[in-house]
Amino acid sequence: MFENINPTVLIILVLVLIFVLYLFYKYYFINKEYFTNNPTRGYYLLSWAVGDAANVPDGDWDYGIWFSGETAMNAIDNNINLSSKITKGKKLLDLGGGAQSGIWSGQSDFDYINSKLADIKNAGWDGLCFDVEVCIYNINFIDMFSTCFANCKAAGLIVYVTTSHIIPFGCQTGTGQGMDLINAWITDPNIDYISPQLYSLGTSLELQDLSIFNTIQNKILVSIPYSTDWATLNTDNIGITPAGYVVWNVLPPQPPPATYNYCGVSWDTVNCSYQCPSAVDSECPSGLKCWAGMTQCGPNIGDTRSSNHHAGDTRSSNHHAGDTRSSNHHA
Repeated sequence: MFENINPTVLIILVLVLIFVLYLFYKYYFINKEYFTNNPTRGYYLLSWAVGDAANVPDGDWDYGIWFSGETAMNAIDNNINLSSKITKGKKLLDLGGGAQSGIWSGQSDFDYINSKLADIKNAGWDGLCFDVEVCIYNINFIDMFSTCFANCKAAGLIVYVTTSHIIPFGCQTGTGQGMDLINAWITDPNIDYISPQLYSLGTSLELQDLSIFNTIQNKILVSIPYSTDWATLNTDNIGITPAGYVVWNVLPPQPPPATYNYCGVSWDTVNCSYQCPSAVDSECPSGLKCWAGMTQCGPNIGDTRSSNHHAGDTRSSNHHAGDTRSSNHHA
């Protein structure tokens, strides 16, 4: 069917096809892969949380945000000496919130923040989280925030801004609010990160087109309900490739799996009927030895072991005591 096609046209068609395939690979596969490739990670630690919810999460984290949801003045007065609560990652103190208790009122807020920046830094905080969702009507906040952000940077503090989805839900009246604020933040060189909240109540993920932040994708940390929500995000459902995420709900640290000692000829043939609680061979029937560190027993137990070794063997590989070889053998 191609014998009647001009060779030049055929070459052009082939090149176009290759280019289309390249674009498909670049924007479909590469971006999706990036979402799981070493993202910047942060967490909110809620001041009112108790029990498990008050725990700093397991693993390595880049940022921890002490969140009280209070007005700037109250947040500073009540929490300035609590930087020790954040034990993983750089420490950020939250100012503002999503209710009237966290409303932004006007210049007096910023005068107070600016007067306290040195104290905040000296109290062990690495930066400030500006949660901007609710404000007094018909006040232009652009210059107030811009000046405050510049002062924060001059004081050596990180500037992190978060808001409800892509616009402050309770701050949209008049000039200098709503999208005016968002557009100003996008071009503000003193902001380190902007974090659109992909939730309303914090309990379920709400996807949002974030393409408005396309020019500053490396400064976007999406706020998500749970860390597991990160795996569901891609450029198809949010429109950009963010630098990472911040989790609202901190899951409690997970306990290590329970381990048991069983008798057997080898670790992968242990018998569920014979335990050796004291981890000695004398507790086992004749011909069997005690094997420690089993997370379960039965077929293919080797696939579920944690650090299975003969009782008394302190090495990390799976040996019976007395075996000095590096590979997994019984003596």
